[in-house]
Amino acid sequence: MKTTFAVVLASLVAFASLVATEDTVSGKLADVTVVATHFRNNRGRAGFALFASEEGFPDDHTKAFRRAWVDIQDSRSSVTFHEIPFGRYAIAVFHDENSNGRLDKNWIGLPKEGYGVANDPAITGSPQFARAALLLAAETVTVDIRMRYR
Repeated sequence: MKTTFAVVLASLVAFASLVATEDTVSGKLADVTVVATHFRNNRGRAGFALFASEEGFPDDHTKAFRRAWVDIQDSRSSVTFHEIPFGRYAIAVFHDENSNGRLDKNWIGLPKEGYGVANDPAITGSPQFARAALLLAAETVTVDIRMRYR
């Protein structure tokens, strides 16, 4: 009896994981629009980065799943990332005021240029992926990000 129960329980757990796995790789895609506001000026450009993991988040945009450079107009900028597979992502934006392709920092590592991340978490150090992560589970998603300057 105990053996039968254990086999049935194991089968149910295996089935549940199979269903959960199929849901995450179901092929569903999202269009993600990111709107960044409160740039202190329109100089340079906005660097948008969509990260699928902690690696590189938030300031190594070369490790992002998708990235884009966009002009700033009226202290705001936006981009739409198309056909993003459903899943967990974090988004970072930085204001590349001098157009050198990176987030400039001072001698102790604090940003000299503006930055922002999804979910607008309180930031005391470097933003954490888990606090900025969102789950894409809809075909159209809009994320608002407020730029911060130190």
